[in-house]
Amino acid sequence: MGQCLLNDEDGQTLIEYGLFLAFVAMLVVAVLTVIGGKVRDMYVSVNSRLKSTA
Repeated sequence: MGQCLLNDEDGQTLIEYGLFLAFVAMLVVAVLTVIGGKVRDMYVSVNSRLKSTA
């Protein structure tokens, strides 16, 4: 019975998926934080150019 518990890896797999998803979420937040200001500035620039030509 003790061997059965040592060979059961379902809980470990679930934890690994959870850690992987947490890492991906942190990566997405970091990337959006870094490029978010640049995207906003580009949007504002395009928006002001469209307003000035209208």
